[in-house]
Amino acid sequence: MGGKEAKPSMNKQFAVTSKDKRDINQFKRDTLFLEKHRKELVSKHPNRWIAVYKRRVQAVGSDLENLLKTLD
Repeated sequence: MGGKEAKPSMNKQFAVTSKDKRDINQFKRDTLFLEKHRKELVSKHPNRWIAVYKRRVQAVGSDLENLLKTLD
């Protein structure tokens, strides 16, 4: 009443699902992998973009566009 729309509660609007939590944890593991293996990866793939997922190199490209095309 009074012309005001009800706003969604913060909990529902920004709810983190179990899939979100798994994805965040995977991102953390991959970030740690990159930190640990950075020198090796850069040495092996100089001047390249490197895609890592599940602690493995998934693709390498000369630029971001090329890398993303490789991942499709």
